[in-house]
Amino acid sequence: MLFFQALFFIIIFIIGVTKIFINFSRKEKISKIGLIFIVVPILIATYLFIYNVISENYFVKPTKSELIGRYHVVDATVSGFDQSTYKKYSLTLNKNNTFTLTTTPYIDLCDSGKYEFDYADYYNELYFRCNQSGNSAHIDRHLNYYRIEFIIGDPDTGESIFFEKDK
Repeated sequence: MLFFQALFFIIIFIIGVTKIFINFSRKEKISKIGLIFIVVPILIATYLFIYNVISENYFVKPTKSELIGRYHVVDATVSGFDQSTYKKYSLTLNKNNTFTLTTTPYIDLCDSGKYEFDYADYYNELYFRCNQSGNSAHIDRHLNYYRIEFIIGDPDTGESIFFEKDK
């Protein structure tokens, strides 16, 4: 999907440059549409670059030792997940790379097993392993906190369950 969006903006940019060159070669005024087709992709690319730099440098990026601890559900975008039961569900990450998870609706994962942590796999920084199966989770980073996000079903639906570390 990202590839097609980038391709779309590149094509728009090329159309804008072409339109300006055509007008320039005909000694006509510079086309407003040509300028818009050049400026909009540049602004979007600049925004995305700045956002990535800020997110990498200023959003909380916990280390493995900072991840160790007990977490509880703090938010869920899954319809039918009762908010009054959030505190019932916990996730514990131990120093020896083991975890325990209370049976949580919509999360298809065993009660205990091993976990792996790696920032190299964007959007799947945590991987929970149970015997022959497993599940991945994302570290949802913000300016002054982070949450562990289990994406439920198809990622395009936006359904997730978020765990935040107990204080």
